[in-house]
Parts: sequence; structure tokens; C-alpha cells
Amino acid sequence: MGQYSALIAVMASISRVAGGWVADRVGGIKCMLVVCIVAAIMSFYVATLPPFYLVIPALCILFLALGAGNGSTFQLVPLRWVGSTAVVMSLVGEVGGLGGGIIPNVMGYSKQHLGSYQYGYIVWGVLAIGIFIMYMVVKRRWEATWVGAGGKALHTEVKDYGA
Repeated sequence: MGQYSALIAVMASISRVAGGWVADRVGGIKCMLVVCIVAAIMSFYVATLPPFYLVIPALCILFLALGAGNGSTFQLVPLRWVGSTAVVMSLVGEVGGLGGGIIPNVMGYSKQHLGSYQYGYIVWGVLAIGIFIMYMVVKRRWEATWVGAGGKALHTEVKDYGA
């Protein structure tokens, strides 16, 4: 199983770049909405405990989506906190690290107290749905104040101060 977990982790890391790229083109909010849908579907699918040969591709898709979500989150941060991007990026990275530490604990508690990892995946799916709902609630306000449609950067005049 170790070689598969390494593959899945590498895929998630690589997809961060792709997530940022996609978010730059279609918008960070749109990208995150898709990520949430894919994460919920794949989490609930894996919770059904399909055969091993189907779990690996499902986990690859799940972690590709989660990596892309990371990239799209970091696309939104500098749009919102223009003057303090570095500080906020550090804070968001720290919160992400804490969240990444919670995931293995949820899976461990699920296995230890309930006898299966199934319930941990259900928690992931519910969290993905909750995040999707949160984005839908704030989407209109965000687009009316600091970000363009779908989470794209607003076009502003860029001043050239020379080299």
C-alpha cells in the first residue's frame, strides 16, 4: 500500500499547480465549487468500500481534486488581501497544515472506534458539502466587492514604473 500512498501524495502535490492555473483562467470560486463536488463524490464512493483495484483510482481522483483546491485557494488569497498577501499566505498555509493533520486523526478514530475507515470518508464528504455550501453563500458578496465573476482577478490598470 505504501507505493500507492506515495503516488497519491505526489499527484496531490502536482495538482496544486494545475489548480492554480485553472483558477487563474476560470476563477478560484468556480474551481473550488468543482473541487468540492468531486471531493464529496469520491469520498462517499470510497466510503462504500469498493474493491482495492477501484479504491486506488478513486483516491487518486480525490487527492487530485484536493490538490487543485489548494492551488485555487492560493489564487484567491492575493486578490482579497492585496497589501498583506505574504502574511495571509503564511496563515492560510498554517491552517492548511493543521487541517492536513486532522485528516489522519479522523481516519484513525474512525477505524479505532467504529471498526472501519468508512466513517472517516463520510466525514470528508460531509465537509466537502459544507464547504460547497459556504462558497455558494459568500459567492455573490465576494463577486460584488473584491473579486470578479467566478473568482477571477478584476482587471485593473497596471502602472509601469519603468525598469
